[in-house]
Amino acid sequence: MKFLPLLALCIIHAQATPMARMWHGIKSDDPVPHHVHMWVWDMYDETWPASGVLISDRHVLTAAVNVYHYKRFDLRFGGRRQKDLQSVTSYEAIVHENFDDRTDDNNLAIIIAPTQIQFTLNIQPIALPRQSEDIPRQGQIGTVAAFSYLSDYGPTSTVLEYGRMTIMTPSECEVVYPHIHGIVSHFFCAKDVDFNVCGGAQGAGLVVREQNFDVLAGIVSFGNIWKDCSSRIPPGFIKVSEYVNWIAEKIQ
Repeated sequence: MKFLPLLALCIIHAQATPMARMWHGIKSDDPVPHHVHMWVWDMYDETWPASGVLISDRHVLTAAVNVYHYKRFDLRFGGRRQKDLQSVTSYEAIVHENFDDRTDDNNLAIIIAPTQIQFTLNIQPIALPRQSEDIPRQGQIGTVAAFSYLSDYGPTSTVLEYGRMTIMTPSECEVVYPHIHGIVSHFFCAKDVDFNVCGGAQGAGLVVREQNFDVLAGIVSFGNIWKDCSSRIPPGFIKVSEYVNWIAEKIQ
């Protein structure tokens, strides 16, 4: 297990900075209470946009690539407009001990907030799959949310956007990403219906509807994320149902 030390404790109340990008997302009329917008800072004080998912009053689930080699995490949540977001800074995170940055296997991490996050109507954790649940299913529709650029490297929307994606089969996913051969059960891919993810959407959650409840099915892991935002190459997601036990152990 890799830990990042708790260097300081700082709570900041400020307007959030533009980050995660999507391509032609749909503007959301309501906040997405579980979505966390992030800036991550490396050892050279350079900062990069990322996303995460609130899973408890102290824990944010994200991709390991957003945490590995980074020292500071500015977490922003709680609104549909950037000017309404609250902000907390964390210096502590757990990277999956078997994360492999060559294959993206186990590309999962948990950021630990320095203090308890107060839940409101606009700030709520998302439900995780049950241990016996194998989700998502082929053909199921999921949604991903983020603040998006209006064009490649152009101005950023000030309003939260979301998009729908259709779950692909494991064999289809493996054709697009041969590097996951042999570990395809840890991932799934999703085709865009309205949009495609890009840039700082890495670490955002794909949510599906199960028995009238929203459930976290995946975390944006890899794809054409830092290239052409208009690309239709489907992104790959870490399959959260494969990691329920690991998550439960780490957030106890």
